Amino acid sequence: MELNRIIYVATYAGKILLESGGETYRVEDTIGRICNAYGIRKVESFVVPTAIITSAVSDEYKSKAVIKRIRNRSFNLQKIVRVNELSRKIQSEPITIRELYAELKAIDQANSYPLWLSSLFYSFISSGYVLFFAGSFLEMVNAFISASVMRLSMYIFEKDNYNVVFIHVLGGAVAAVSTLLLVYFGVGVQSNTILISVLMNLFPGLILANAIRDIMAGDTLSGVARTTEALLIAIAIAAGSGTVVALSMKWLGSGAV
Repeated sequence: MELNRIIYVATYAGKILLESGGETYRVEDTIGRICNAYGIRKVESFVVPTAIITSAVSDEYKSKAVIKRIRNRSFNLQKIVRVNELSRKIQSEPITIRELYAELKAIDQANSYPLWLSSLFYSFISSGYVLFFAGSFLEMVNAFISASVMRLSMYIFEKDNYNVVFIHVLGGAVAAVSTLLLVYFGVGVQSNTILISVLMNLFPGLILANAIRDIMAGDTLSGVARTTEALLIAIAIAAGSGTVVALSMKWLGSGAV
């Protein structure tokens, strides 16, 4: 029974990491550390972006396997850090497996950044990019507002677990609509600079970085899967924003963009 609990809790820790944007090698390392901390030396894990398969063998040659399906993925570096620290802490400061599970549950259920704060981050990042591209103050204001509107619209569908590709198509389209409308009413002139600055929030940089890490570490399957996901997200952003820009040029003329 103890073997069952240990491997289940270890895989649960890996699930939190993978759902929070953790790398494949980190998930496998964390599962191994937790199992080793509770006396299980023979443990193997197979991790891809959508699933974790873990098997372990006790000293009595009893074996157990657990499969965890990953359906929702986001980016929460705070959860990654906390699980990472916890998996190392239990090696020097042992706790019971039930206490470990309770701590992991608390980490998993911890609230992420509130909507108003994430919207504010999006807005400041977009305004910063406009400044980097030598945009005017009005264009910074446009980017600030457009980024916030984009984040709010995406949140409505994120909380209902809509497909990530659809969410990014929507985000690109809303960003383009908001940017072009504000330019039309005189808030800024260079709509292309503003739109690029707003869309930078959606660029799948962390996914691409993790893909390269996985490939360099020999986890080719995970690396290719993450690369494909990043490409799909990039195409979705381009499709959403590009469609709106193309329609505005057709209906309002090239001067609208």
